Amino acid sequence: VIPSLREGFGLALAEAMADPDPPFPTEPLRDALQDLMAAQLDPALTGAVIALAALIGLIDDAEAGKRLSAALAGAFERPGEAVRTLSGVMALAPQLFINDSSVIAAIDHLFGAVDDQGFLDLLPQLRMAFAELSPNETDRVAAIVAAAHGVGEDDIAILREVPDARVLSDHLALSE
Repeated sequence: VIPSLREGFGLALAEAMADPDPPFPTEPLRDALQDLMAAQLDPALTGAVIALAALIGLIDDAEAGKRLSAALAGAFERPGEAVRTLSGVMALAPQLFINDSSVIAAIDHLFGAVDDQGFLDLLPQLRMAFAELSPNETDRVAAIVAAAHGVGEDDIAILREVPDARVLSDHLALSE
């Protein structure tokens, strides 16, 4: 489902359903979407359903954030499912993630509870989910997470500085 959403089908459907004069009867799809929001679904589909419901105005962004946070919290014991839920949202409406600090906090909390190996296991899924974000959106998420951990703008600015070759070489040697 998600690859077809990334190719634009989901966005085209959302635009048509949100249109005041839609090209087709939308009530059956709205009813089906309402039913899907109450159903137990695959995590990626759950994320996509939440995103689509928000995009067409079936729920507002605040409600979408609450539902997404709840879905992420519900997958706490299964972090891979949480990342798949996030991927479903990111495919259609990444703004639901980046504009809701409670959703970012839920993801941050989830990652904080995963051990190093668990995080490495999730990394490929995380990269795919976050690939939907623009560099500015990624910076916004990073700033929110950094602030939650007491890291200020000056600290983030240091991370953006490119070290000279000698410093880089010294750090690589330390890493080895």
